[in-house]
Amino acid sequence: MTATFEGEARLALRFAIASSLWEVAVRYTVRIDVEAPADAGALEELRARGAAQLLAEGFATVVEIRGPEGVVVRPCRVRCVAHDRGAVIEAAVEAPALEDARTGLRLTAVRLLGEHEALAGWRVVACRVRGEVLAASPVVEPAAGPLAVLRAGALSASRADRDRAREHLLYHADRLRAFGAEMFKAAQAPPEGGPPAAVDPQRDRLLAGALMVGVDMLFDGLYHDLDLLQRTGGTAAEVTEAWLLGELPRCAAHRYDVTFVRRFLLVAGTGTHRLTQSRWVAPVCLAEALALRLAYRAACDYVSGHGLLADPQPHFASLEEHTLAPAHVSALRALNGGGLTAAAFEGPEQPWEPATWFAPTGDPAAAHPYGSHSAPVAAMQG
Repeated sequence: MTATFEGEARLALRFAIASSLWEVAVRYTVRIDVEAPADAGALEELRARGAAQLLAEGFATVVEIRGPEGVVVRPCRVRCVAHDRGAVIEAAVEAPALEDARTGLRLTAVRLLGEHEALAGWRVVACRVRGEVLAASPVVEPAAGPLAVLRAGALSASRADRDRAREHLLYHADRLRAFGAEMFKAAQAPPEGGPPAAVDPQRDRLLAGALMVGVDMLFDGLYHDLDLLQRTGGTAAEVTEAWLLGELPRCAAHRYDVTFVRRFLLVAGTGTHRLTQSRWVAPVCLAEALALRLAYRAACDYVSGHGLLADPQPHFASLEEHTLAPAHVSALRALNGGGLTAAAFEGPEQPWEPATWFAPTGDPAAAHPYGSHSAPVAAMQG
């Protein structure tokens, strides 16, 4: 990422922050801890305050922080507080995703430290982020995450926003290679004796692009939730800020801990990667199918939330039926039906125990080697 400072901004074209994967503005509070070299000892108050002032003046000149693929992070408010080992920088920023906010502010802090001879040897020792969705609709809880904003229709309905979202989907359409519009039923057989069904290439590409953007949203959300659980040390049942884990069966939320999310990320990566291959291979375990369904629903919410298609839901329902094994479709309907209790997810004897979601039901060689075994993933926590 590169920071654009006031002097540079006069020569640079300004563009809107809304061009993000989520197309939802999120305000994050980023806390960065910087410290003087270890051999400096405790800092005198005057030196510590001077360092904090230099950093504050540096951040005050930052207009925006630009990353790859058009990502823009904008600082809204920054304050620096000195202490006897260095300083704490607290910044309110608008960014498309948590990692963008973290990476952008951290790299900017590193750059500013390197620009001042008085701060030679100083370093960033910690960077933490918390965020909230900026939604105008009072019915959306900020902690619910961008998917809730999309579903509530809290986005701007301006033509410019819709055009930007449409271009974003069309840009990503070519990433889908495993199948074509037939899986969405975008090209249907004509009624008997009737004219041929109209082919709509633009719609087909919108759906393909939405699917791949839905995959990006899936991983943004899972990494957000993993970071949240790592910080709290709890489960999804104990937090209210989860973005994607809230889409899983809620009566098993007490089982969604750090180990589960890491394991789920592995199989989600395997399942979604197949979308970019030359032929489609259906998910080989229920967890893969569940991850794909989350991506499908995120894609549908994106299209619907931006008003790009009148009724995208039938297309993604068709996609679920065509790309998942019948047994997985039935299992997902049961999980989604709300008739199960927490007891159904407890113990190895129970058919819905989350560990069974990772057991291969197809070719075991097609499954991620760590995804079907919890021990290696659990060992990663160290």
